[in-house]
Amino acid sequence: MALQLVEFGGEPDRVHVLIDIHPALDISVLINNLKTASARRARNRFADHLRRSTGSHCFAAAPI
Repeated sequence: MALQLVEFGGEPDRVHVLIDIHPALDISVLINNLKTASARRARNRFADHLRRSTGSHCFAAAPI
């Protein structure tokens, strides 16, 4: 197997993922795919809210 999900958890505003990945795989491609898929799901789930509040943009303040 090229990769295996070892552990998954998170907080209300983030997720934690531990993945065992084969050395031949490009981790940047994996991360890009995960981010793309999660952003698409978030946009689909909160589409009405995003249209009402900010148009097509979503902003979040980072803690300092």
